[in-house]
Amino acid sequence: MEAAWLALRGVPLIVEKRIQFTRELSILAVRSSHGETAFYPLVENQHRRGILRLSRAPVLDLPNSIQAQATEYARKLLEHFHYVGVLAIEFLSGRRRFACQ
Repeated sequence: MEAAWLALRGVPLIVEKRIQFTRELSILAVRSSHGETAFYPLVENQHRRGILRLSRAPVLDLPNSIQAQATEYARKLLEHFHYVGVLAIEFLSGRRRFACQ
């Protein structure tokens, strides 16, 4: 980590902890400067060796309640931060069956 920091010469960055997960879903959320919002269907992302290889939409094996819950999380984030633009939010699961908790 220290060698990477020195190589980047102190450029601001975000460091993420590496975690094991079996499934990743993401939602795209949009908010205008007037507070209008739009949310897109969940997408399933498949990774190999830490690299995104495939995104599949729509996700066919999810109950509607998961889409509704992901949309509500996204709505709360957009409103809390008064976010304007497009935001992608990733949901990770350690189990094959995905559940927002």
